[in-house]
Amino acid sequence: VEMKFFVEDGHKFLTQNNDYDFVFLDGGDDPVQIAQQFDLINLDRTLFVLCDDFHIKGSVLRKTRPNHILFQWKGGHEMALFSKSITGPETINLVTH
Repeated sequence: VEMKFFVEDGHKFLTQNNDYDFVFLDGGDDPVQIAQQFDLINLDRTLFVLCDDFHIKGSVLRKTRPNHILFQWKGGHEMALFSKSITGPETINLVTH
């Protein structure tokens, strides 16, 4: 397994690169910024996109990209998983110990 980890401005990085297996979006808390970054990702060439803090920054993507799996934890934390193979919204409630 080869893994490359990049920490930089998501918009800048995503406009310069477009071939990924997995993208983890965890930038600022601006829902519009996350949606703009998401729209730069080619889902035909990317297996999965995981968006952290979806309870804060997911308001735009919930409307424009409803086909995702939503992971919810007690306390309100959410993460959303996107893939071209996900055909509808689904919610998974997770219990932490």
